[in-house]
Amino acid sequence: MSTGAGRLDVARVRGLFPGLSDGFVHADAPSGSLVPESVVRAVAQAMRVPIANRGGVFPSSARAEQLVSGARSAVADLVGGTAAGVVLGPSMTTLTYAMAGGPATRSWSAGWTTTPTFARGCSWPPRPECW
Repeated sequence: MSTGAGRLDVARVRGLFPGLSDGFVHADAPSGSLVPESVVRAVAQAMRVPIANRGGVFPSSARAEQLVSGARSAVADLVGGTAAGVVLGPSMTTLTYAMAGGPATRSWSAGWTTTPTFARGCSWPPRPECW
């Protein structure tokens, strides 16, 4: 497939994902996750510095807050939303269950929109460790 105006360069996009280097399509749905090399590098960098639980008084807690804040801003930029409207969590399954039956849904009104971005970690039906 040639590249040109309006054409997707599939080989270039596949090349961004190290998990696709074996040439196969990995259609694991929610039980798997393929991330581009830039995400692999960002996660590796985050693991190289001390981080702790958010909300603490330690420099490592402040770093955790900065990571979460940066991630929310990046997602908001990607979907055209606001960082305050981005919810991050352990998996799409866990977040969906929490939103579907949680107390927050009682205050929702017409016009509210949710936009799931990706699923990672839990398959269907969800395992106990997903909760």
